[in-house]
Amino acid sequence: MIFIDGISFEAILDVAFHGWVIYYLIIGINAAKKLKELPPEEEPAPIEIGDGEVVIPSEGGEPATAEVQSSNVIRVADKDVKHRVLLETSVLKYDICYRRVKHTNELVINGNVYEEVDGVIEFPHSLHAWIDGHHIEVGYTGTYSYINVDGENVAKKIRLI
Repeated sequence: MIFIDGISFEAILDVAFHGWVIYYLIIGINAAKKLKELPPEEEPAPIEIGDGEVVIPSEGGEPATAEVQSSNVIRVADKDVKHRVLLETSVLKYDICYRRVKHTNELVINGNVYEEVDGVIEFPHSLHAWIDGHHIEVGYTGTYSYINVDGENVAKKIRLI
């Protein structure tokens, strides 16, 4: 560029800008290489020990305690409040509703709110609840809403808006 156009202020800016972009591309490639070399992080999988009891293993892989993991109810869901149902289904003995109230997405199970996430703009997220040893998850991936029960997808809906 310098040989063709000669040395000018614009040519110097172009060279400096391209050098800056190449520098950050090299840094990004090195960071990606280091990230691939890291060992994967594994979360301990819950262990069901019968009668709906679930325990989380400790570092060694053995159950830390024999306590039942179960989610707490935040509040009773208000049926009269203006809301939009994003997705709902009935599975086992649970009526699961994933809804949006104003700027809050809620996981409602059998009329009780178990988890919620606030935000004016919806970003990908997931809400979880453990009830009687069953793991219930609802969420938004950026493309669709879903409901999973014990790791199996039971409802899914594409959301364009």
